Parts: sequence; structure tokens; C-alpha cells
Amino acid sequence: LRTPVAILKGELEAVIDGVRALDMTQIESAHQEVIHLQKLIEDLHALTSADVGGMKYQKAPVELVNFIGQLQQKYSGYTLEHGMVVNFETTLTQCTLAIDETRFCQLMDNLINNCVKYALEGDTICISLAENHKQVVIVIEDNGIGVEEQHLPNLFEHLYRVESARNRKTGGSGLGLSICRHIVDGHQGTIEAKRSELGGLAVEIILPKDR
Repeated sequence: LRTPVAILKGELEAVIDGVRALDMTQIESAHQEVIHLQKLIEDLHALTSADVGGMKYQKAPVELVNFIGQLQQKYSGYTLEHGMVVNFETTLTQCTLAIDETRFCQLMDNLINNCVKYALEGDTICISLAENHKQVVIVIEDNGIGVEEQHLPNLFEHLYRVESARNRKTGGSGLGLSICRHIVDGHQGTIEAKRSELGGLAVEIILPKDR
């Protein structure tokens, strides 16, 4: 919840402070964040009720190069406040995939927020998009200190938290990455945590193009 709230708060404060003009683009952007918040609250209720099967998906073809590029722009102000820069890298000019936009935004929100909270000593987040045969590969990684190898297979388990001083400091419910797994499962894909070549944590999402 913190990520979309922080983004919405930042956009509204920018309008109030006169940094941005109040126009339909800003209103529509704020409205989308409210919709995402509403969906996320519904998902949290489903998870805490052990009713994951109740999560619904409304998929439609989305052009991912433009879509993720817009998300990267949306996250820029939020990550910069935390001393981090978010980059988007792809060699693709177009990549269309049937996804649920709201669920996908929740997925990305959770992963970006995870980088911001836990990528200690890191200053870079990288989102990459590629195609591999009939699969779309999305990687979100950072150059922080990463996660110890033994924890990587368990990060997406319900309520699993890495016990450390940094985790106690930042808090967290242990639901964020579990929600990510369920969203990826709902798109018939896979999600895996790995060591990043940047030095921190990398989350690799593989989604089939034909399903």
C-alpha cells in the first residue's frame, strides 16, 4: 500500500506546490493510483482470508515497451526521494502481451518498493524487458547488498521475512512478494529470486506469450 500512496501523495503535492499544473493528465494519473489501491486492498483481504482463488483477472493486450516505460517515469520521483535511480532497458521496439494492467501495476509496485526498502547501500534499480522464443522476460534488479543465498527460494512464500536488523528496521508484512507470486501465477508465468549481476537482488519474471 505504501508505494501507490507515496506516488499519489507526491503527485498531489506537486500540484499543490505549483510544480505541476493541474490538468486532466494529473487527474487521470491520480485516479489510476486510487483504482490500484482499491484493487490491492481487495487482494490483501483475499490473501488474509486464505482465499487466493478469489483473485480475478481481466486481461487485455498491452504493449509492454511503452507501458513499462510509463511505469519507470512514474517511479522516478518516488525512488529519487530515497536516493535511488530507476532505469528501463530493452532492445525491443514493441512487445504485446495479454495482461491485467491493474494486477501488473501491483506486481511492479511491490517489486520496486522492495528494492527501495531493502537495497541497502544501493543507488540503482534496473527494469529490463526481453523476449526469449515465445516468452517475455522481465527482470527487476538492484545494486544493493542483496539477500543471502539460502533465503532466495523462500522469498515468495506467504508471510516469509528474512530475519535481519534491516528487516526489523523497515518492517513489512511479508505479503508483498507473496502477492507478486500469485499475480504471476495468475498470468501462467514463473517468478524467481536470484543474485543480480549488479550485486544485489534480481527478480526474474517469465510470462508465456501464447496462453
